[in-house]
Amino acid sequence: MIKCYPQANGANSRFQIFGQLIGKDTGIVFIRYWDAFNEYHADTITLDHGRFTFSGTVRRACEAFIWTNPKNRDMDDQSIIRFILEPGVIHISKIEGVKKSTINGSRAQYEKEQWDSVKSSLIEAQDQRRETAASLRKLERQAGQQLFTNRIDSLYRQIDSIRAVCKQLDIGYAAKHPESYLSGYLLWYQCRNMSVDSVMLLYTALADTVKNSWLGYMVLKYIYPLTDDQAFRMKYPLVDQEFSKRLTGIRSIHEFKLKDMNGKMVDFTTFRGKYVLIDVWASWCSPCIKNIPAWNELLKQYDPNVIQFVSVSLDQDADAWKKAVKQHNPGGCKLIEPAAFTSLFAVYCKVLWAPTYIVADPAGHIVNYDAPQPVQSELRSLLDNLIKKGN
Repeated sequence: MIKCYPQANGANSRFQIFGQLIGKDTGIVFIRYWDAFNEYHADTITLDHGRFTFSGTVRRACEAFIWTNPKNRDMDDQSIIRFILEPGVIHISKIEGVKKSTINGSRAQYEKEQWDSVKSSLIEAQDQRRETAASLRKLERQAGQQLFTNRIDSLYRQIDSIRAVCKQLDIGYAAKHPESYLSGYLLWYQCRNMSVDSVMLLYTALADTVKNSWLGYMVLKYIYPLTDDQAFRMKYPLVDQEFSKRLTGIRSIHEFKLKDMNGKMVDFTTFRGKYVLIDVWASWCSPCIKNIPAWNELLKQYDPNVIQFVSVSLDQDADAWKKAVKQHNPGGCKLIEPAAFTSLFAVYCKVLWAPTYIVADPAGHIVNYDAPQPVQSELRSLLDNLIKKGN
């Protein structure tokens, strides 16, 4: 039996974390979470005899991460404490070198741990197969040849099957417990594996307390750009109803204007009559940076009168964007949209993450919202076919 807790709104959005890292007295730890206004926050503190404290605000419930080893960036590493953060007092205890932590004070986290225990055999089976596949790949690298391809492929097919079972369980939980923050959490994690209509149906059924949490906001942030259901957009505005009305009126990318490196507004109407390849990126996005050399090579292969290459940064810090441009030198027209994923530009272009590559036709209509990356040969084939059809 899983206990499901309906969470009251409460005017107080403040939290305070008291933590203890057993086996490590000194050093630093840092936390990442999203506050009562859905703004990203990161904070660092020095351990005092293994103890640490953090405080802030949270919008009902959000996912939070505490790094006990700041040098590590692997999200699955045992040094990371990953949990659902709620207002109130949270107590955390973790033994250095042990992945599991003891977390008290967050009902949603307790509920998640109960639910994870129900799926424990599936999770363990998935982890075992992933570890086996990783070991086989390591052996192949050492041998310098592919010796276990069939075995590795079989393991990943099994992993996919287990994930499918877990997905159905999570969706079932969210459908049965619309008043639970855990339902918002599960729906957020599974939404990419579901149809937009299915996610909308489950989101609509969530209690208002869950919809109004950070977790509910993240589900809406996924749905909103992808759906063309105007009634849904007006009922559940991502920003506000005025934003939804303005979005409804946009007919092509030629209606946008964004700032360039000199702060000058660039009107997309100047791209009329050309295909436009848009690289939506950010200075903090490693895959974005890795694609820049291939982007520059691709640019050299096309007539600028036929295809216009445009990079749009989602950096909220213009200085970080300019520094990255100077360091990595992406070619083409360089623009910035500091409103990032909640901008009219990003929502109209259905941008959910970076990098995203978008292709628009000479009339400004988007013909591909999720084009291959420049490092993939498929992007050149896509562009060549478009040009051929247009001639």
